[in-house]
Amino acid sequence: MEVDEMKEKSICALLSGVAKTGERAKHLAESYKSCPYVNFIATKEDELYATYFLPERQKWWSETIEERPRETIGLEKVKITIVESVHYPNQLKM
Repeated sequence: MEVDEMKEKSICALLSGVAKTGERAKHLAESYKSCPYVNFIATKEDELYATYFLPERQKWWSETIEERPRETIGLEKVKITIVESVHYPNQLKM
């Protein structure tokens, strides 16, 4: 078996959610910023946006967040989009 065959396939999930307040959105972003699957997390007022890269076998996790956002991640509403193709620069400058 080739090494590449042993690597688990990852998926990219884009999260768009709404918190009760802007402060709650900021608090949640701060709480989840160190999650090993979070690549990017940001807020705007009461909205929270995140990009997750997770093993394909954990797709159920993103589906559960969308179905039960309050219980799982603490948001009022969540929309998850699983993208098919990801394009990014070789180096991200901030």
